[in-house]
Amino acid sequence: VGAEAEYAAASVLGDQVFNVQDHIALLVLFLLAAGISLISIFLFKKRPLQMSFTLVGLLMNIAGIGFATYLLYQSGAFEKGGLQVQAGIAFPILAIIFLLLAHRNIKKDEQTVKSSYSRLR
Repeated sequence: VGAEAEYAAASVLGDQVFNVQDHIALLVLFLLAAGISLISIFLFKKRPLQMSFTLVGLLMNIAGIGFATYLLYQSGAFEKGGLQVQAGIAFPILAIIFLLLAHRNIKKDEQTVKSSYSRLR
């Protein structure tokens, strides 16, 4: 029991629940992704910049999911089977879906504006 308790205390899953607060880099990555996504909402007058921000937010969410998966594999949670899945795991996935939809629709808007501008000429 002693070696097992030391391993649990030393790992990321010391409390047997994986949270974004368990690793500071993961927390910073997801906070930056959320901040960039929020900023991109207010860039509606600058569509090319808005598309860039949505892509950066998308890549940061994908990187965060990859890093979280790496941390879980390093902690041995998948082999032990002691992993508790909670609702918060869906937030980065939902963010990726919504950022993809946003990027697609911003791109459509930009093409519509360009085509209407070329018709006016």
